[in-house]
Amino acid sequence: MKKLLLFLAFTSFGLSAQTSSEAYDQISKLTNDGIKKINEKDYYGAIANYSKAAEFIPYLNVPGDIPSIIYSSRAHAKKALGDYKNAIADLDKALEAFGSETDIKNYIFRGEMKLLLEDYYSAISDFSKVIKIEPKHNVAHMYRGNTKYILNDYYGAITDFTTVIKLNPSESNTANIANAYSYRGLSKEALGDNSGACKDFKKGAELGGESHKKLQQSKECN
Repeated sequence: MKKLLLFLAFTSFGLSAQTSSEAYDQISKLTNDGIKKINEKDYYGAIANYSKAAEFIPYLNVPGDIPSIIYSSRAHAKKALGDYKNAIADLDKALEAFGSETDIKNYIFRGEMKLLLEDYYSAISDFSKVIKIEPKHNVAHMYRGNTKYILNDYYGAITDFTTVIKLNPSESNTANIANAYSYRGLSKEALGDNSGACKDFKKGAELGGESHKKLQQSKECN
């Protein structure tokens, strides 16, 4: 009996290893085809591919970041179709699979989806989680500042926009810095600080494109 049990144990292990290897191969094939379909704008086809790939996840011995890649990729396809709610559901799975303490990219992505659904407070929560992980993440500060501006939290918005500006002292990322100056100007204007607002509008116009120049021209600044 002991010999039989030992034989069954080794047989099961071998089958598991083979199944895991086959699962990796299937997932690789399906995800690569999913990427191709996204590039071809066949989003429904891509979703079908990633959904099939997800069925093989339980057979992986060491999943690693594969589940996160599958779910976040499917979320991109759903985003392209305007299905933001289900994109968020996939990003929830991606964050759970990868480990939410370090997955900055998917927190940003989920925050973007929540903005599109006007779920502003929850979006701020995601951007704040990114900032907790990486305090100098200027994209997260910019998004959070924009969201606070929408919610009329002008002091909070100014703090985030100022952080973006300080994180780019060389002004190398001119588009992002121009946005930070212009939005900080709008926040100051909302608080009645017209002098400070005009200084920011001017700086935004110097660094940004036509839209920033038009914004400055529309204000009563000397």
